[in-house]
Amino acid sequence: MNNKKGIVSRRWHDTFSLSMSPLLRLVPWLVAGIVLQPFLPYCWNPWPFVASVVVAFAARRRPLLQSVCIGLSTLLLGTLLTSMQRQRLTFPADERWHTVEAVVASEPVEKPRSVAVDLLLTANGRRVKAYLAKDHQSLRIVPGDGLLLTTRIEPTRHLRLDGFDYGHYLLVNGFTGRCYVRKGDWRMAAVSIASLPLSDRLRLKTLRWRHRLLQRFKTLAAADADSYGVLAAMTLGNRSAISPDLRSVYSLTGASHVLALSGLHMSILYCLISMLNFVGRRMLLVRAFTIVLFWSFALMTGLSPSVVRSALMLTIAAVISMRGSRSLSVNSLSLAAIVMLIASPLTLYDVGFQLSFLAVFAIVTLMPLMERMLPPFYLLRYPLLRVVWSIVAVSIAAQMGTAPLVAYYFGRLPLYFIITNFVVIPAAYAILWLSLTYLILPFTVVGQLLLFVVAKLNAVLTSMSTWPYASIGPLHPSPIQVVAVYVIEVSVVITICILAAGRLRSYKAC
Repeated sequence: MNNKKGIVSRRWHDTFSLSMSPLLRLVPWLVAGIVLQPFLPYCWNPWPFVASVVVAFAARRRPLLQSVCIGLSTLLLGTLLTSMQRQRLTFPADERWHTVEAVVASEPVEKPRSVAVDLLLTANGRRVKAYLAKDHQSLRIVPGDGLLLTTRIEPTRHLRLDGFDYGHYLLVNGFTGRCYVRKGDWRMAAVSIASLPLSDRLRLKTLRWRHRLLQRFKTLAAADADSYGVLAAMTLGNRSAISPDLRSVYSLTGASHVLALSGLHMSILYCLISMLNFVGRRMLLVRAFTIVLFWSFALMTGLSPSVVRSALMLTIAAVISMRGSRSLSVNSLSLAAIVMLIASPLTLYDVGFQLSFLAVFAIVTLMPLMERMLPPFYLLRYPLLRVVWSIVAVSIAAQMGTAPLVAYYFGRLPLYFIITNFVVIPAAYAILWLSLTYLILPFTVVGQLLLFVVAKLNAVLTSMSTWPYASIGPLHPSPIQVVAVYVIEVSVVITICILAAGRLRSYKAC
């Protein structure tokens, strides 16, 4: 009995002690540097950062001073990298028309009067959001097609759509501009991509492969556009085919997370590979194959922040598993955040990045507390109860981590999110496994079963969205109110931790 109490105590300490998560202390400094970059003069100069690193190294015999210098170095690194990325993505306005070569780097999205695509300019690797006049030719564009077009590219600065800062959205997502292309001002052309970075060339190849897979799903669900939209989103990360009504249904029921490729989807892939239970050199080969598979999948789905975060986390898990550890931690989550923000500081402003990291952080930190709310004896004796309680605990933890931001960005909060997860999590597992089976073995019976599961999921969520009080809103919290809610949540959690620690001490005294 004392051994079990000791395990619980150590798990509580490992989860909530900052000494066990040193990288977590660097994340606020890095975030502060990125946020403060527009207000800090000379942030483009690397010498303050170099000086702070030198002082931190020289103060190694003074731990407090060294800690402050390391934090300051991280802040200055954030401002320096953010300034460099903004300079790289920002171009002066040019009113002239140019003829440029480009390659299509996304699935085309049909608009009322245009076709929206992402273009990579072969001359300089710039990424541009393009709107081609809609006709029979623009509707046939596919990823990897080369285009020769004459247009005028608008920079991202000062672009607004009905009060929405569209320019900032484009900048955060790596676009350097936007352009409209009139009918007759573009044509298909053979272009060379040899000058593009290797990552872009790999991504173009994976996008072509994804397009072929999407066409197979489109043929399968030709009579059900909603089923195709959900399939494309859940399996290959293409959400452009989801209708506004269906998107609203998933939002009202709290199921939007299942449409965005994230840790749930990547974890299923990880479970599949984990079934190959090898040891020794074979285990190393399997882990290496797992990591390659994760990043190939991330490239194919467009390197969205949630997928990159999941790929990083599971890559860390694959490496850690070789050393005998079985769980991820706040430290590994912090490492994933630091790597992503160093690679692309403006990712911080991506809503998906914020929600995915807060959700996982809440799950990692709150799950140990919530698991102790039920006696371990019952969880071990009744496997079904363990599964049910895990879904409830994960749902509550993720909602606590994301609810204030969801209310701020979207103005509504779903109330039946726990019930929703009992529907969508098993359905997501079934859909992903059936999709993988169908892509490998395209039997008619597998395809029909896949469509049946997707259609039933859509029908159940549509029904739930009409329930009374399915969501509350409209909500318009201010940034200060959002911070205040998070402060209250943290205070409550700390209070629970203190009470739990006191209870553990009383157990030990017995």
